Amino acid sequence: MREFGRIDAVVNNAAYQVTYSLDEATDEEWNRTFDTNIGAMLEIVRSTVGNI
Repeated sequence: MREFGRIDAVVNNAAYQVTYSLDEATDEEWNRTFDTNIGAMLEIVRSTVGNI
């Protein structure tokens, strides 16, 4: 930001995956997967939205 003054693009590339069937995944595992795969993207966009 200091050098160029703005962000032109954001690449959201965070992921976490374990192979389970839905009935085998614990709530903790589901929450970790969702937070990493969805929550991280939301937070990255929120932190950059004013700078794009």
